[in-house]
Amino acid sequence: MAELQSDDFHNDRPLFFACREDRERFCAATRAGNGEVFKCLFRNKFHKDMSRECREKVTTRQKLINLDYRVSHSLAEACRHDIRSYYCRSDQLPMEKTSMLSHILLCLEDVHRRGQRLRPECMAEMGDMRHSLMEDYQLSPEVVRNCHMEINEHCDSLERNGKTLHCLMDLARPNDRKQYKRVLGDTCLRALKDLIKEADVAEDFRVDPALMEACQFFVDVSCRYIKPGDGHIMGCLMDKLDSEKMPDECKERLLEIQYFVARDFKLDARLYKKCYKDAKQLCHASNDWYDPNTATTDTGPLVLPCLYSRVKHHDPDDEEQVSKDCALEVKRVMKQRAVSVELEPRVEDKCLPDLARFCTEKTEKGHEIECLQEHLEELDTDCQEAVGNFTEEEDEDVTLDKILMEECTRMIIRFCQELVDSEKEAGEVMECLIKAKRHPEMNEKCAAGIEHHQITSLKDYRFSHKFKEACKKDVMTYCKSKGKSKAAVVSCLSEHVRNDTLTDDDQRISRQCKKQLKFELLQRAETIALDPKLKRACEEDVTRLCSNVSPGSSQVKYCLRKYHKELSRPCQKMLFKREELQSLDNSVDYRLMTVCKRMIKHYCHDAEPEHVFPCLKKFKHDEDFDPDCRKVISKRQIMQNTDYRLNVRLRKSCSQDIEKFCIKVVHQEKQDEFFEGKVIDCLKIPFRKTRLSRGCEEQIGLVVKSAALDYRQDPVLAGACKQEIVELCKNEAQAISDADGNGKGEVEECLKLKMQQGMIKRHACLVQVIRLLVEGKADVHVDPLLHETCSLDLNHYCADVARGMGRQMSCLLSALEDRSIRLSKKCRKMLSERVELWEYAAKVAPPETAKELWDQIVGSPSRMYFLGIIVAVILTMFTVGMCCGRVTKRVSASAKNK
Repeated sequence: MAELQSDDFHNDRPLFFACREDRERFCAATRAGNGEVFKCLFRNKFHKDMSRECREKVTTRQKLINLDYRVSHSLAEACRHDIRSYYCRSDQLPMEKTSMLSHILLCLEDVHRRGQRLRPECMAEMGDMRHSLMEDYQLSPEVVRNCHMEINEHCDSLERNGKTLHCLMDLARPNDRKQYKRVLGDTCLRALKDLIKEADVAEDFRVDPALMEACQFFVDVSCRYIKPGDGHIMGCLMDKLDSEKMPDECKERLLEIQYFVARDFKLDARLYKKCYKDAKQLCHASNDWYDPNTATTDTGPLVLPCLYSRVKHHDPDDEEQVSKDCALEVKRVMKQRAVSVELEPRVEDKCLPDLARFCTEKTEKGHEIECLQEHLEELDTDCQEAVGNFTEEEDEDVTLDKILMEECTRMIIRFCQELVDSEKEAGEVMECLIKAKRHPEMNEKCAAGIEHHQITSLKDYRFSHKFKEACKKDVMTYCKSKGKSKAAVVSCLSEHVRNDTLTDDDQRISRQCKKQLKFELLQRAETIALDPKLKRACEEDVTRLCSNVSPGSSQVKYCLRKYHKELSRPCQKMLFKREELQSLDNSVDYRLMTVCKRMIKHYCHDAEPEHVFPCLKKFKHDEDFDPDCRKVISKRQIMQNTDYRLNVRLRKSCSQDIEKFCIKVVHQEKQDEFFEGKVIDCLKIPFRKTRLSRGCEEQIGLVVKSAALDYRQDPVLAGACKQEIVELCKNEAQAISDADGNGKGEVEECLKLKMQQGMIKRHACLVQVIRLLVEGKADVHVDPLLHETCSLDLNHYCADVARGMGRQMSCLLSALEDRSIRLSKKCRKMLSERVELWEYAAKVAPPETAKELWDQIVGSPSRMYFLGIIVAVILTMFTVGMCCGRVTKRVSASAKNK
C-alpha cells in the first residue's frame, strides 16, 4: 500500500490530512506526482514551523522507505536501471533484505566506489536518502533498538536534526579525560558504524546536516573552489583543521565523523578510490567495498598502516609497489590524522589505560601523543610498541608531528624548502631542522619542538630513522647488549671509535654509521638535555655552579669546564670522557663547529673536520680572525693543557717519552679524572734538557709557546701563582681576559719582573717562574716575545742554525757577546734583560738533582761553611759508631766465638 501511495501524496490520506497546511506553507510551488511533495516535506521536516502531526506522519513514511526502498517512488524510478544492471537485487539473498534501503544504497555506493558510472538522477536520489538517514536517527531501526539507553541517558534533549547521531558519535570516542573510557556500548557502536557506512558521510559533507550547519560558512570561504563529492570537501576541511578561522563546532563535528573514517579504510572516499587496488593486492583488503553477506561493517586489517609501510620502504626493484597516486594520498591522510590520537586507532586502542594513567591533563589535540612519548618507558608493552612505531614514523615524515608542524611550517620553508621540493629521503627534513635549531632566525617555539623530538628519540635509536638505517648492523654486532636506548647505543659506538683511533687499529664501525654517529654526537654536545649520562652525573653540580647559565649552544658544558676542579667525582669523570671524545674528533665539538664555522671555511677548508682544531690554532692570532672563535679556541686550549690525553698529537708523539720519564706521575693519578697538567709539566723537565724525542719535543714546544702568551694555558703555573697573580699582576690578568685569548704574555712578564724584584716569596710560585725562564732559554721559539722581537736577527744571523736543542738561542747569545755583530736595538735590549733574568734565576733556583745541589755548594761564597758542616756530620756519625757499637742489639762473647 505504501508503495502504491508513493507516486502522489494525496493517496496517503493520513499524511495528506495531517500535512495540508504544511504543504501550502512549504511546498506550494511543488507539483504533485512522482513523489515530489513527499521529498519537499522530507526536506522541511525539522523546520520550526512544521506541525507536530505532519512531522510524525512524514517520519512514519521515511521509516517505511527504510524497510523497502520502493516506498520512495522517486528513488525507485531514478535507480531502476542501475539496480537491475548491477544486480543489487540478487536471488541469492532473501527478498526482504534486498528490498531494504540500506542494502540498495550500499550496493549502489559499491558500484560507484569501483569507478563505474551511475545515472545522475540516481546519484541525486541517493544523496537525498543519505541526508535523511543522517538527519533523523529514528529512521534507522538498528540505532533505535541498540542505542536507546545511550540516547535516553545522554542525548534525549537534543534535536534530531543530525545532532542526536553526532551525540552518539561523540560518545563513541573515549573523551572522558579522567577515565579514557568509551561510553557507547558495543552493539550501539556497531549500529552506528553501519549507519555511517550506509550514509557514506565522508563522501559528501552535505549528507550530514549537523556537519553542514557547523561548517558551511567556512566551506564557502576556504573551500569554495573545491567540487563537492568524492570526499573533496572533507579532505579540504581536514587539511585546514588547524586554521584559526575554522569554528570550534565545525572541528568537533568533523572529528566525530573522522573517528569512524579512521577505523575503516573503505569510508575514506578519496583514499579508497586511489588505493583500493593496491590495498587488495598488497594488504589483503576485501575485494568489494560492500559485502552483502556480512551483517556489520568489515573493518578488515589495518589497511592504511600497511599501505604507509609500503610507501615508507619503497624499493624500486620490488614489482609489488604502491602506485604513485596512492602513495600521495596515503601521505596526505597520515598527515591529516596525526592531528589527534583519536584518529590513530593503532595507538589509541592499545593505549587507553595509559592515557588515563598519565595524560588526563593533556586535553589539547595532538598533545596526547606527546604525553605518551614522555612516559614511553612506563607504558604497557602493547602501548609502548604502538607509540614507538608512530614516533619512528614521525622522524621519517616530520608532517606527522602535529605540535612541531604548528610552529615549524614557516621554518621548514625558510631553512629546508629545497629538501621538501626535491623529496629527499626520509628523515632529511628533521635533520635539517635540527641543524638550524640555534639559528638566530629560528622560531623559539619551533626550537622547543625540535628539542622535544630529539629528547624523545633518545629513548630508542629506532626513532632516528637515518641513524637506525646507517647503524643497525653495527648496533647488532657491537652494541646489542645496550638495549634500544639511543643514548646508550651512541655511547657504545663512540667508545669503539675512540678505542680504534687511539690504538691506530682499523675502524670497526662502518663508514656510513660513523657519519651518522658524528651527527648524533654533535647534537649531544649542543645541550646537556640531550646527554642523559652527563646530565645525571652532573645534576647537582649544574644546580650549584651553573644555575644561571641558559641551556643550549653547549653553554652548560662550558660552565662545567670552567669549574672542573670543583665538580663531584662522577661529574668530573663523565665530563672528561666527553672532552676526550671531542679532542679525538673535533667535528663533534658543537661550540667549536658553530662559532668557528666561518673561520673553518676561510682558513681550514682543506683540513679534515676531525682535525680542524690544530689548524685553527695556527691562525688564531691573525688580525682578521673572528674574536668569538679565538675565545673558543683559547678555552679549548686551556682545557686541553689540563691533561695530555686531550691533546691527540701530543699523546701519540709523546707516548714513549711518557713511559720513560713520567710513568710514575701517570700511575699516581686517577685515570678517569683530569691530570691538571701534571704529565705535561713532567715532560717539560726533559724538554728543558733536550732529552725528548723529536716529535714530542715539537709538541711540548708548541704547548710551552702557547702558554707563554696566556698563563691560563699553564695550569700548574696558574695554580701555584694564583695568589701572586691576584695581588701583583691583577691588571695584566684582566688584560688577558679582555683580549679573548689574544694575550701577549703580560702575566708571565709581570711574574718574571716581580721575581727579579724579590716580591715573590712563596716557594711554589718561585719554582714555576724560574721554570718559565729555563724553558725560554732552551728554545727561543717557546719565548714568543723574544722570538717576535728578534725574528729578523734570527733570519739574518742564525738562518743556517737548526732549530731545537737550544741551538738558535746559543746563536743569539753569541751574537750578543760579539761586538762585531749589530743586533737590532730592541732585540739586544730584550736579550740582555733575559740574560739578567737567567742569571738571577740561577742564583735563586732550587736544585733539581744531587749534581745541581753539589754545584751550588761549590759555587757558593759560603762553600767552606757548608763543607765544614758536612765533614762534621760524617765524623760525628763515625765516632758514635766506633764507641757505641750495636746499641740496639747486644751480642754475647760466646756467640761471637762461634
